[in-house]
Amino acid sequence: MIDGYRLAPAQPDEVPALAAVERAAASRFPLSLLPVPLRGDTLPLPQLEAAQREGRLWVARDPAGTVVGFACARREGKAALLVEIDVHPAHGRRGIGSGLLDAVIDWAQRAGAPALYLTTFQAFGPGMALYRRGGFLPLADKDIPGFIADILAAEAEAGLAGRVAMVRMLAPRHASASAPHGDG
Repeated sequence: MIDGYRLAPAQPDEVPALAAVERAAASRFPLSLLPVPLRGDTLPLPQLEAAQREGRLWVARDPAGTVVGFACARREGKAALLVEIDVHPAHGRRGIGSGLLDAVIDWAQRAGAPALYLTTFQAFGPGMALYRRGGFLPLADKDIPGFIADILAAEAEAGLAGRVAMVRMLAPRHASASAPHGDG
């Protein structure tokens, strides 16, 4: 629990609320990074529903139980990928993003992934700071795995400039070595 906020695996009835959180979080990005036409784009509902069913989607709830943040991850071969992490701006600066990131890291370690990857805007200071605090390092072009290169290319084609890849190497932990991630 973070100041009354609770982090937990997403429930099926919470999934539809995530698009509003994602759109609200997009308002924090400068227009130079995230142009107006792209600000309404969100993860497809079927993708989020699959992540929820498979235990790869976490939410943050405020003290009233309203979903105010989420993180979504997936496996890519043996590695793991942070697909999306968002916190509603009205609930920022409370450690919610860090808590959600910790939940993803814990999931990836328990799944035995040797590394957790992500893509982000290099010029967006708050995101870069969150990921650096979480142990992520930028990847040199020569070290970017093929699936991440494909993601970066798709992001550039969609109009997202200045994206970089980051990685956190993981020491695998098995499910029996830690309790299920509950309230962050």
